[in-house]
Amino acid sequence: MEFTTKITSFSLLFLSLINPTLTTATCSTAVCRNGDPIIRFPFRLKSHQPQSCGYDKGFDLTCGNNNGVNRTTIRLPFSGNFTIEMIDYAAQEILLADPNNCLPKRLLTLNLTSTPFDGVYTRRFTFFSFPTSGYLRFGRFNPITCLSDENSTVFATAFPRAVNYLSAQSCRLMKTVNVPVRWPAYEHAVSYWGLSDNLWLTWRVPRCRRCESRGGKCGIKSNSSREIICSDAPKPGARRDRSLRHVLDKRATSLSLFPLRVSLSPFRRPHRFSFSLLLEDSASLCSSLNDRMNQPR
Repeated sequence: MEFTTKITSFSLLFLSLINPTLTTATCSTAVCRNGDPIIRFPFRLKSHQPQSCGYDKGFDLTCGNNNGVNRTTIRLPFSGNFTIEMIDYAAQEILLADPNNCLPKRLLTLNLTSTPFDGVYTRRFTFFSFPTSGYLRFGRFNPITCLSDENSTVFATAFPRAVNYLSAQSCRLMKTVNVPVRWPAYEHAVSYWGLSDNLWLTWRVPRCRRCESRGGKCGIKSNSSREIICSDAPKPGARRDRSLRHVLDKRATSLSLFPLRVSLSPFRRPHRFSFSLLLEDSASLCSSLNDRMNQPR
């Protein structure tokens, strides 16, 4: 009996050494509905996947009911619920949307404290409000429909010159906030550029980019450990071709997602980016602002 026990113990030890992913192999993927992101480590779908399948509570997801439709949902402690439009595991980026279709309103109170997420980039947007009756004076600025009403019109800008100009035009400055964006080009944004229906965030920990870019999957080594392991990575001979395909696919995806000038209205999706249009719009707006600022008062 003692000999049998020793053999069994040795076998378990040997298996744990040659296959350290045994504890993560039971974590199957999950999805809330067709078309929604696949949920896997570091995220987990509560009530469907064990707690050990996620990294920590900050990555817990649910299938929230949005107008009768189950949508992948995450709750940020100080900002409420957001639906998840996309998860890029290799880039460690997540794309969020407001289930009530008014993201600019959520941005006014956005607080990422106590979450594992940060902005991919951040840009300072200043929100202004002014009487609707005088809106035609500022026709170059698209209103934020879901924040405006018959009495007041609201818009936001990340363009410093526009902020200075509007501050001198009796517009009420509502708030200046740091908005997470995906592209650093927002620092050159014209006044009606920048806010769309989506919020780009990234997570720094756990660090799984290298594993995911090789085609592997991250996971926790065991329930009692926080050590991250990489499983299912291809053999070195196949890694180069697969990595090249991943880079090409990622660049193609990034180009297709790069936003053009977008309306602040939450009911309009961003168009594709065009540097020529950006330069034309920037020049047009700067010229318009210069003309207005040089007019005698």
